[in-house]
Amino acid sequence: MPDILIVDDEHEILYILERFLKKSGFNVITADSGEKAVKIMSRGKNVDLIILDHRMPKLDGAGVLDALKTLKVKTPVVLLTGSISKDTKKLDVDAFFMKPVDLHVMLDKIRELLSGERPERV
Repeated sequence: MPDILIVDDEHEILYILERFLKKSGFNVITADSGEKAVKIMSRGKNVDLIILDHRMPKLDGAGVLDALKTLKVKTPVVLLTGSISKDTKKLDVDAFFMKPVDLHVMLDKIRELLSGERPERV
């Protein structure tokens, strides 16, 4: 079973995504802040995909992406956001989803990303 790290400061979203993805056959790890996500990844936790909230207090999605780059993490990242701006589009992620997200559409994208049929992240 693939491991997915969900990073979101909204506990309700963490709960909904965690339940849905577990029922869909994934192992799920949650982090309710960018700092916790970076700590998990800096400890060498190997995850197959990261679902990352864009807007969070202190360390936002862009900050987490910078930290992952420093850690040389090449895991696919799906970004959740309330709005997509020019700055959001510049982020190095594999997919964007607007909140509220259609869980089944996101699940299809997750499966596609995990299938290996995508370019190598650098």
